[in-house]
Amino acid sequence: MNKLKHLLALFSLILFSNFLWAQLPYIEDFSGEIGKGVLGGPVTYDTSSVGWVIDVSLATLSATDDYFKVNSSSQFESKDVDAEVVWYSSLVDISSVSHVDLSVDVSHTGSMASTEYIKVYYKLDGGVETEFPIFGDNSSDFANRTAQAKYLSGSTAQIVIRTYNNAGTKTHVFDNVSIIEGTYVYPTTNDIVISEYARHTNSSYGYLEIYNTTSSDIDLATSKTVSYTHLRAHET
Repeated sequence: MNKLKHLLALFSLILFSNFLWAQLPYIEDFSGEIGKGVLGGPVTYDTSSVGWVIDVSLATLSATDDYFKVNSSSQFESKDVDAEVVWYSSLVDISSVSHVDLSVDVSHTGSMASTEYIKVYYKLDGGVETEFPIFGDNSSDFANRTAQAKYLSGSTAQIVIRTYNNAGTKTHVFDNVSIIEGTYVYPTTNDIVISEYARHTNSSYGYLEIYNTTSSDIDLATSKTVSYTHLRAHET
């Protein structure tokens, strides 16, 4: 077992020094990559001709049906890994655009314990991992969803996905890993913009900041909302 751990760690170290570069739009749907990844009992790798990197240095992968790989539906799947495993996207050059939007489809099969999870992060310019603000932390059971991080800027962006489960009856699945130019809608000179909203988790009272881009005073007491533009998403 110690020899296996050593080999997995060495393999991961080699991979980390060879992140591939990609251009916008970056969309990884794992087409044509069925079986790529790592399979257990004994551990075998196949990551040839792919644009992503995996780290399974902490995993056990003792059985032949333990794996962290692309499944037959061309989705990346984690099964009975017994410790955290990690998937890294290519490094994407985002310097040519003002901002980008990131998204990942996540799901699971089986009944997950509260300690089992799939978590989605991003890195800008090689910095620290930051959890996606929308559905970045998916612990226990959850409905199929799309993790999102919007209006990000920098020179490079990378998506990191961490997952842990510990039984052969459970899997975590992710697909459609995307980094694309953002679709931010800039306000015009006749718009009223909600620039900030905050509410305490234990209170029904909140704080709303409204910015008036017009040249006139507006009486909010006699106004009503007719339409709105969702500028930045921070809800979970």
